Order: sequence, then C-alpha cells, then structure tokens
Amino acid sequence: NVFDSLAAVTFEKQKKNHAVTMVANDYETVAFSVPIDLKGNVEDYLADVVKGMQDTLQDVCRDCAAECEGLSGPDIINRFPAQISILALQFAWTADNEEALLKTKSDKSAMTACNKKALAVLNELIGMTVTDLSKLHRTNVETLITIQVHQKDICDELLKKKVKDPGDFEWQKQARFYWRDEKD
Repeated sequence: NVFDSLAAVTFEKQKKNHAVTMVANDYETVAFSVPIDLKGNVEDYLADVVKGMQDTLQDVCRDCAAECEGLSGPDIINRFPAQISILALQFAWTADNEEALLKTKSDKSAMTACNKKALAVLNELIGMTVTDLSKLHRTNVETLITIQVHQKDICDELLKKKVKDPGDFEWQKQARFYWRDEKD
C-alpha cells in the first residue's frame, strides 16, 4: 500500500491546499517535484497524491542514478532519502562490478581492484557509525552496511570462482541494479 509509510504531507504557507512535502512515519521528508493541489473529491486528490509520490520518487531515482558514482557515503546519505540511498549503493556496486568484469580480459587485477573498492565503501560506512548521526541517518547507515557486507561477500565469491565475464552465471544470478534512461 502506497500510504503505509506516508504519515503526513506539509502545505505551502500561502496556498493552504498545496501539498509540498511528503513525510514518512520515521519523519523522513521528501519534497514533491511539483506541489499537489488538494481540492475537490477526496478520491481524486488522493489519486493525485499517489501520482505525485510516484513521479517525485522517479525524479529522485533519476538524479541518484546520474550522481551516485561520484558521491561518498556521507554525501549519498545526506543527499537522498533512505531507500534511494540503498539504490545509490547498489547502482554503484553493479556498475563497478560490470566494468571490472569487462576489463578482466585485458587487466587481470580489475576484479581485485573492484573488491578493494567494495571494502573501502564498507569501511567508509562503518566509519560513519562513530560520528554524530540522527536516528534516521544511523538506521540508514546500518542498513547500507548490511547490504554492503553482502555485496562484498559477492565480490569475494566472484574472485574466488575467477569469474571474468558479465555473462557468467555467477554474475547473472546476482541482484543487479541499473537505471535505463530509455525506460525513464
């Protein structure tokens, strides 16, 4: 249900029926890409809220896919909502591994370097746990660490099994995350 985690919406001060922000149960907020006019029949404006949520999250995902490669862990967590931060980590991990697999024919150390990068990302996230984080950001970091540990384990397995091709079943069976501009 799309409303399970939507606790509230906030409104413009001048236009009291214009929703500008969605607020989750954990108080995480995301500004709507376009304010939503809440007037008329309740079923009509709730449908508009659903469409606005979907469009906004698609916009945020698109931004994430375009920007995540050059961002550090703290930058990702501060820039994107929690679930999108998870996608950022997974977009980057998928891209790094696919690039390394494509390079392995000419660069024997590509997968080792990719594995080291996965470890560096994990260590960066672990390092964040000793900083002053809000409860929301701490939960997000802990979730990202759990996912990155799993992704690091996959990197270890790919190295151990000497996978050298993105078409190899050992890579194909993994959950991979892509943003396809043509399907946007």
